[in-house]
Amino acid sequence: MDSVGGGEIRATGSSAGNGGVLLVSGGGEFTLLGGTLRAIAGESRAAYGGIASVSGAGCVFNMKGGKLADGVTEANSSRSAYGGSIYCYDGAVINISGGTIEGGTATIGGNFYMAPRAVVNISGGTVTGGTAKSYGGNFYVSTNAVLNITGGSLVGGSAKYGANVAALGSTVNLSGGEMKDGAASL
Repeated sequence: MDSVGGGEIRATGSSAGNGGVLLVSGGGEFTLLGGTLRAIAGESRAAYGGIASVSGAGCVFNMKGGKLADGVTEANSSRSAYGGSIYCYDGAVINISGGTIEGGTATIGGNFYMAPRAVVNISGGTVTGGTAKSYGGNFYVSTNAVLNITGGSLVGGSAKYGANVAALGSTVNLSGGEMKDGAASL
């Protein structure tokens, strides 16, 4: 599948390790133009990327419209849960120029978990309402990952550390857009 124009795709009863709704790997590319990708709490049990996992060099996820909603990852006794909406790692690239990513929940990276060598470019759209138990309500940016924000909005993230963005050993470039209304709690 290269793109989604309308309608909704839901993760129901998924127990995928990576990407409750979508996995982009092996040099693949996915473009979301419209419609909704949604994870259903209690039914989607991905550990990495409640809605999508984008993994490996040459892999690209383009979001030009549409919505990623209610992403959730599930922790258990042997692992944490990373990237309620999207888990991006190992040289993968995500480009967001429109649409909305909202309501992701995870242990780390409520909406996004960016592992080493991941790149996310935001020029438009909205990332909102991510909740993390520890780091990065909307974004957790890990070692050697790069987050470039030239437009769009990061709004209303909630986490113990880094309500909207938590960056550890990484690069965050903010030259436009807005970041507001985050809530950090101890």
